[in-house]
Amino acid sequence: MANEIDKTIEELEAEVRAEIEEAMHDAPKKSAVPAEPMKKQKNGEVQDTGKAVVSPTQGDSPAKKVAAAAKEVGSDKAQKGEVPPEK
Repeated sequence: MANEIDKTIEELEAEVRAEIEEAMHDAPKKSAVPAEPMKKQKNGEVQDTGKAVVSPTQGDSPAKKVAAAAKEVGSDKAQKGEVPPEK
């Protein structure tokens, strides 16, 4: 009788393992959202930010160039009634 129980337990374990493996195979695709397409620049322009940052004390930081060229968005609904930033 104990041998039959052991055999049944082993069969159930094998069945559960097979179900888990099957579920794991489909897991990444099951609720995945398709990738968003890359946003295209106007007129095919690419923003060159200069050479790579290789030192924390590098003088010509690409982030500074990008921040200097950025424009303030004033028509955003989330900014309505917002106090202007202190300078």
